[in-house]
Amino acid sequence: MGIAFFKNLSDVFTSRITLSPLIPDDTLIGGGGFGNHCLASPGQEYVIELSQAANATVVSLDVANLPSGRSLTATWYDLDLGGLTVAMPITANGVATFAKPFAGVGIVVIN
Repeated sequence: MGIAFFKNLSDVFTSRITLSPLIPDDTLIGGGGFGNHCLASPGQEYVIELSQAANATVVSLDVANLPSGRSLTATWYDLDLGGLTVAMPITANGVATFAKPFAGVGIVVIN
């Protein structure tokens, strides 16, 4: 990891999310595991990390607390290269599955 990684991580956490209401909750992604973690304000905002070390490319998120009529947008952030990719919107309760669109460490922000 180079300094660009940390700058990209800082940019996501300072300009793309509201950190204060988020709590760690790996149960929302099936228990987490090495390199896979979730911060959540259920029904409002989620931040999921998929590290390269975990070789994870797909994650499923329990969004059972999504209020009726609420829609959330998912955006992937490539922490190695600094790019972003907008994923599918979430409009219903249940489980949403996301595929990481790049290699390396990624964060998907859902809000």
